[in-house]
Amino acid sequence: MKGTPNKSRLAGISAWAREMFEDPRYELSVRARLYKGRLPPQVECKLLAYAFGEPPRDINLNASLRGIVSVVHEHVNRLELAPTRGARGSESPEKEVH
Repeated sequence: MKGTPNKSRLAGISAWAREMFEDPRYELSVRARLYKGRLPPQVECKLLAYAFGEPPRDINLNASLRGIVSVVHEHVNRLELAPTRGARGSESPEKEVH
C-alpha cells in the first residue's frame, strides 16, 4: 500500500483496535500478566498514571525543602494506595507512625 491511508481506512483500523481492547478476554489477559509480574514495566506505569495521575515532571528547585518533601510524600502515599501484586509475594509496606 502506498501513501497515507484515507480517513475511512483509519476509522476502520481505529474501530478494530478499540474492539480488541474492549474485549473482556483481553482484559483478563492483561490482569493475568499483571498479577504474574509479566506485564512490561512501561505498561504498568501507564496504568498507574491513568489510575492515580502522573507524577510531576518538574520540581521547583527554589522551593523550600519542606515543599519538596511534601510533594515526595504525596506521591509515595499514592503508590501505597495502589493495588499490590500478590503473585510476587509483595505486600504493601506497613506505614510508620511518626
